[in-house]
This record gives sequence, C-alpha cells and structure tokens, in this order.
Amino acid sequence: SNRLKEAYKHAGEKMRDKLIINFKNVSYINSAGIASLISIVSDASKKNIKVYFVGLSDYFKKVMQIVGVTDFVEIREENADVFS
Repeated sequence: SNRLKEAYKHAGEKMRDKLIINFKNVSYINSAGIASLISIVSDASKKNIKVYFVGLSDYFKKVMQIVGVTDFVEIREENADVFS
C-alpha cells in the first residue's frame, strides 16, 4: 500500500484528468491496500480526476463492489478501453 500511495503521489505531478489503475497482475489485496485505494479514489475525485480500474478479476470486482469503490470508479477490461 505504501508503494501504491507513492506511485499515486508521483503520478499526481503528471496527471491531468484520468488515473488508470491496472489490476491485471494482482492476485491479492489486503485491507491496507483497499484502504489505500479508497484514499486515492477519494483524493482523485476531489481533484476532478476520473479513476479507472482495469483488468479486475470477477473476484476483485465483487470485493470492490462490497467496499463501495465501484460507485466512484469506471471499470474497464483493458487500458485501451479507457481511450475508446
């Protein structure tokens, strides 16, 4: 989760209106990781940055729905889907 926050902080210097978080190679997220995602999504929303979760497995889609994150992000299958 610290790496995720650092990556977001670093990307924030270059971000304009979109943030893509790709879960394609993610097999596990602990509660600290979910808390970090919620914090990032909340912060991005305040800055009018649209957040996209890409490559979520069905299991992670369900987890994100349960914690309520999917109300604030767009879910796409591939990075290219964000730009189509």
